[in-house]
Amino acid sequence: MEHTAVIGMGMLQEWQNIGLGTALLSAIIEWAKSNPILELIWLQVYTENESGLNLYLKMGFVENGVIKNFFKQDNKYFHNLTMTLMV
Repeated sequence: MEHTAVIGMGMLQEWQNIGLGTALLSAIIEWAKSNPILELIWLQVYTENESGLNLYLKMGFVENGVIKNFFKQDNKYFHNLTMTLMV
């Protein structure tokens, strides 16, 4: 498993759509590419998180699978999507 790295990030809504997520994720990807051991970055995102999904897809991540009803809040279920990027 040392050839993989899991990442996670969150952004308050008032800081979204101004390029911070793209800048942060770009820096992470460049760091991963410079690490000779790493081959794969993976993350998890709720399928309802359209901003996050769009960012990850834009940066080249691909969808790998969904865990349905992964999280429950206020009697509503949320699905969890795993995404990967080969570096």
